[in-house]
Amino acid sequence: MENQLVELRHLAPNARNRLTETGIPRVAMVKGAIPEHELAAVYDPMINLVLTGSKAMTIGERTMRYDPASYFVMSLGLPAVGEVCPNSVGNPYLAVSLTIDPQMVGMMLADLGHVAPPPCSSGFSVASVTPELLDAWLRMLRLIDNPTDIAALAPSYEREILYRVLQGPHGSNAA
Repeated sequence: MENQLVELRHLAPNARNRLTETGIPRVAMVKGAIPEHELAAVYDPMINLVLTGSKAMTIGERTMRYDPASYFVMSLGLPAVGEVCPNSVGNPYLAVSLTIDPQMVGMMLADLGHVAPPPCSSGFSVASVTPELLDAWLRMLRLIDNPTDIAALAPSYEREILYRVLQGPHGSNAA
């Protein structure tokens, strides 16, 4: 998985110290140290994958920390405070995110034959990243260098990312 993370980091050279659009619908990235006050917001439903450093998200009284070995899922627009940290050798925080399209999730659940998603306790969670999920993210971010392929391929990669999350241990939090 480390090779996949290295390639993902190289695919995000244009990330800035703010939410940076990629040209791929619903996919953004961010890099650097962001003051905590700028991270206090109502977050859109999303899947967030940290590539370098770590992030702590506090929602209500619950704080979750995640790093390149894990990802964060938020299925509801919730007020949260995030705090980012560089990695142990000082490389800045770097992450990519996919804003969740509820219609796409609904269609996917219908296609999978799910009557309803499994019960969810909070609408947000952290789970361990898998090689399959990283592979789907790799294909998605490679589109940055091939913008003419975005319209044809991004929807299928987005669908795969959602599928991998829905099939994961906290999939109910993406639904």
